[in-house]
Parts: sequence; C-alpha cells; structure tokens
Amino acid sequence: MRSLPPLLRDRLNIDGKRQISELHLRVGAMSSVTYSDGEGARIVPLPRAALTVEELHGILGGLCGGSVHTYDEGLRRGYFSPMEMPGVRVGVGGRLLCRNGMPDRLQQIRTLCIRFPSPAPATRRMQAQLLDVLCGTADFSGRDASLAPDGMRVLPTLLYAPPGVGKTTALRGILRALTSGEAGMRAVNAAVVDTSGELWEDSLSACCADVLTEYPRGMGLSLAVRAFAPQVVLCDEIGCEEEAEAILRAQAGGVPLIATAHAHTLAELLCRPCFSALHRCGVFAQYVRLFRQGNAFSFLREEAV
Repeated sequence: MRSLPPLLRDRLNIDGKRQISELHLRVGAMSSVTYSDGEGARIVPLPRAALTVEELHGILGGLCGGSVHTYDEGLRRGYFSPMEMPGVRVGVGGRLLCRNGMPDRLQQIRTLCIRFPSPAPATRRMQAQLLDVLCGTADFSGRDASLAPDGMRVLPTLLYAPPGVGKTTALRGILRALTSGEAGMRAVNAAVVDTSGELWEDSLSACCADVLTEYPRGMGLSLAVRAFAPQVVLCDEIGCEEEAEAILRAQAGGVPLIATAHAHTLAELLCRPCFSALHRCGVFAQYVRLFRQGNAFSFLREEAV
C-alpha cells in the first residue's frame, strides 16, 4: 500500500467485510480492484485514479524493494513474487523485446496485476475434507467429511478449475493437512515445487516441507524426488510437455504427486498434450474439479480410466 500513489490508495476504501484479491494497475486504460467477500468476487473500476508511466514504475520499484534488476528473470517471464511478500504474485505486461525468438527484456511496462493470497484459513473441517478427497474416502453426497486415519495412502491427484477459483488456496490447505499433523493424521514429509513463488507463505512455517522456489517445474520435480526423499510432492499449475516428461521420470520413484491445472472441464484438460500423456501413463489416480462459493470449497471427483 505504501507503494501506491495517495489518490489510488484512498480510492480503495478497504473495510472489514471486503478483502482485495486482485489489483489491476494500468497506464492508458482504467485501473480496477477486485474485492472478495462471502458472496464472491466483485470488480470495481477506478476511473479517477489514472496512472502515469512514472507512477507505475514507482509502484513496481516498491514491490521489488527498490531493486528491479533483481527480478529481471521474472520480468522476462511475465510474473514474479516479491521476496518480502510471500504468496503474492505480480503479473507484468507491456512491450517485450525478443532476440532469436526468446524473451530478452521488457522495454515498456504498462500494466501490473497484483494477486493476493486468500485470507481464508484452512480450518480443521476443510483440512479433513481435503484429506478425504486425497485418500479417496470422500463422501460426495453432502455429508460432512470424516478425518482420514493415520497411514492411509494418498492418491496422486490433479485438481483443476478455471482461473480465480482458488486452486492455490486449496493446495495450501492440502499441504497443511498432510504435513502439520493438525487434522488427525500423522504428518508426512512433503516437497513443494513453487515455481511462481506464490504457493508458500509464512503461515505454513509449521509444515514439514522442503520448498523449491522459482525452480523450473521440470527441474524442481526431478530434484525433489532425487534429493529430498519426500512422501508426497506438491506442484502448482502444471501444463507443458517438458513438465510432463519430468513428472513421468519422478513417478518412477513411486512418490505421489498432487498438482493443480487450469481447465473448465476434464475433457478440455485431457485434450492438451501434457495431460493426455500423463493420463495415458496413469500418473493421476483421480481428477478433482474444484468449486468455490465465498470461502467454502466443494469438489467433484472423477476417476482416471
């Protein structure tokens, strides 16, 4: 908030009932803020908070702790997570200079999308529900989920949903449920491949997890299995063929993978080469569609066939 121009900061009007989930800052177009509350998300334009190029660069400098060059790789990639703000993702757009078909540097920055982690806590009931889903014991008839017993095998699971539903929030809940011992189950050691730097946050400090931040997913998955002997691996937003090859290599070690992906339907998901290859090889024992209403999650499980 200190990085924002005073006029924009004043326009946000945060109160106890509304939480900012996204802040879109634009030069040459209208900025907007997305609030979330018990009724869902609401986008509010900010018509009297036009930003200049200098103001946007000032905001970016504040997010980078005064050292924009530290984040050169993230700027080329199009997003980064500020070191001092775990769980926050900053999308960066503008005019990209490419050399030999590869990103070289961002010449003009004209838009920032700051995405904030959900403040919804992973309650004991939510953790128990997530454990039931992962262990294949969930009751999808609407009855309350029961706690998973100690030692139950975790199924390799792919959670999918459209953007903005809360896949990363759900994955944090899964990580806490599996590794903290808070939900009536003996804690396991997990490896977390957090390529975007968005998944891990300070509230997870009580979890038994080895975290690989900003590693390419393929490299991170291979390293996690080889070097950290995890009982489960978690990875956010898989989707390219290189990652599929790394996942297949990692599965040779017999470590269950829990991952997320963007998709509206299972059919849409399995049409993509990455997921088609993983499906043919039986990497995931189940696919779970994630739904969200306010801070409440629900799931639709589909068995791999």
